[in-house]
Amino acid sequence: MILLDSIHLYPCKGLAGISVKETNIDDFGPEYDRRWMLVDENNEFLTQRQLPKMVLHPS
Repeated sequence: MILLDSIHLYPCKGLAGISVKETNIDDFGPEYDRRWMLVDENNEFLTQRQLPKMVLHPS
């Protein structure tokens, strides 16, 4: 049996996560976890290394 103390999802890669009481698991893992990412005008993904304040923005 597995017991979890908390579940945190990060819907948008690199942004702040959210705490949830439950989630569904699909073929890609926890539902809504890291399903989206921010990209620049050249369709290059943005990272916290480039923009450290991303982590402060809620998903």
